[in-house]
Amino acid sequence: MNSAVSGAIARVKNLPDSRLGGLIRSRLSAGKGGKKKWILLAAAAVLAVIAAVQTLTSAKADAEDFFLQDGDWYVESGRQEYRVSDRVQIHLTEADLWLEGAEGLASVLADGYTLTLYYDRSADEGGQVRLITAQ
Repeated sequence: MNSAVSGAIARVKNLPDSRLGGLIRSRLSAGKGGKKKWILLAAAAVLAVIAAVQTLTSAKADAEDFFLQDGDWYVESGRQEYRVSDRVQIHLTEADLWLEGAEGLASVLADGYTLTLYYDRSADEGGQVRLITAQ
């Protein structure tokens, strides 16, 4: 077992009695033998993948608010210009389909969706659009 998984297992065992910690511990106590091990490894895998959780702020935009500058996408929203992350995630809500990056963004902009942006910080602090929902 690698160190990332063993570290994640240790974090799972020490989770506080939050909903997640209580749920994992109740599943572990209900499991027998191999089942207990698999539940613990699944929880550890989830924690090993999640590097951080960050609150995002939403804003509305239209396709014409987006523009390319020096090869990077930007969007103007509420008197602010935000850079669009190269790894932006785009969720087409009605189709429940996910797109990513500049190629996904170009496709959504061409199809006339109603867009909601989610950015991580203010534009003055170097904030970027990390998520876009398209309806």
